[in-house]
Amino acid sequence: MPFRDSHLRNDLVELGFRSVNPRIGHFPHILAKSGALTLRVLASALDVPVGLWGLWKLEANQRYLFQRSTVGPNPTFKMFISANTPANALQRTYEHFDESSGDIPYFEDYIDFVCDWISDLRWVFIPLEGEVGWSIFAGAHDAAPLVSKVQTEFQRNQVPFARLTKSGNRLTWDDQLGDKSAS
Repeated sequence: MPFRDSHLRNDLVELGFRSVNPRIGHFPHILAKSGALTLRVLASALDVPVGLWGLWKLEANQRYLFQRSTVGPNPTFKMFISANTPANALQRTYEHFDESSGDIPYFEDYIDFVCDWISDLRWVFIPLEGEVGWSIFAGAHDAAPLVSKVQTEFQRNQVPFARLTKSGNRLTWDDQLGDKSAS
């Protein structure tokens, strides 16, 4: 188990999502230990080219994605999506922004916006905020089988994983999903 202390697990939810009840946790999801292996297993399980929101499926971008893009603690918001995402779905992701206002969205703004976009994007993979070292893979409500497939591949490849579960008015970190979730 990555976090033996339940208070640490609960603090991790608030630290990683900047909320004790993040909307994205109410979509089918799996949490995974961040790292290059995790991203490779994810891409293989999905059988689609993975894109970093803004970097698409050009061969050079795919090389960059696997060689240089970190999947871990970073002060910027990163979101990995299918590089095959249609342009009209991508356009919707920019509708939340008003550059003339001068406001810069924070991580918690983005993670909330994603919940409005996920039905168009179908799935997202987002490294969590802070130094938690974990990411969330979430799918649209009708994509639960895809999330299960990714979890199976994480387990098969020994990528540590967990899930958020409802506990009162908050979500808690549940790493009791199986022997392979230990780190």
